[in-house]
Amino acid sequence: MLTDVYDLYYDKENVYLIPEEYVSPFTKNEVMLYMNDLVDEDVLDKKLDKAVAVHYFFGTWY
Repeated sequence: MLTDVYDLYYDKENVYLIPEEYVSPFTKNEVMLYMNDLVDEDVLDKKLDKAVAVHYFFGTWY
């Protein structure tokens, strides 16, 4: 995983990590709840306020 690469990287002070609220505002569980119509969309909409991209967690790659 990319986090493993980051953890092993020696020059972390020169790496900018984009805050999760901008690119991954939803947790894997929130995405699953949304896909099954089990979540309040107003809650998710509020999390989108600062987002410029959204990553969906389908878990098909692990």
